[in-house]
Amino acid sequence: MTNNNIDLSSLSDDQRMPAISAAYQVLEGNDTLIIKSSDDFFLLMCAFQQQFWGEYDWYPVQAGPDQWIGEIIKLEAIRKPDSVMRLMHTEHSHCDQLYADGETALGEDRIEVGEKSMRSFIAGMRRHFEMEEKVLFPAFEALTGMVGGPPEVMRMEHQQIRGVLDQLSEVLDAQQYDPVFSIGETLMILIQQHNMKEENMLYPMIDNHLGNQVDELLKQMQLLGI
Repeated sequence: MTNNNIDLSSLSDDQRMPAISAAYQVLEGNDTLIIKSSDDFFLLMCAFQQQFWGEYDWYPVQAGPDQWIGEIIKLEAIRKPDSVMRLMHTEHSHCDQLYADGETALGEDRIEVGEKSMRSFIAGMRRHFEMEEKVLFPAFEALTGMVGGPPEVMRMEHQQIRGVLDQLSEVLDAQQYDPVFSIGETLMILIQQHNMKEENMLYPMIDNHLGNQVDELLKQMQLLGI
């Protein structure tokens, strides 16, 4: 697995999409393309999705104010997400790995690497909650007429987890790295319990009800920024 970088800052609007496509198409499976720009390029991912849907995973990392960063990971084989469970399990695993990488790096005093991973983890978790709260849960509730059911319980847990993410952000901003580990322990317990509820109950329930709406919803969720 290799990382490739492209900076769109100096490119004109009509040059950006061809540049992203060209850089993506030379990637091997599991390679990552890191895209940077001094202004918002995330809207370009809609056109990218239309061309390459199912071939990649997309993770916005930073959304301004001075820099926009996103990562495209090319899959080893075309794997169009055909269920909520598949996409969201991938999201869970991605966030878990970012946290683990950050904790390991900080424990080894690789501060810059560890802080970057931790901040990516925080951004990933916040985006994941937005995917559910802005797209997935409303679609499910509109279809089923369910009010105050499992999605509402998940929203309340999101708020609890957001509070701990705020604590983690605060100690990183203050460059106080020792508290990261105790905060992280609490955070991981909350997240793992939360993820188990979603993967064992809520996601299968949503997949069973949404049917042919799933593909469009997955595309909408993937395009959300942070």
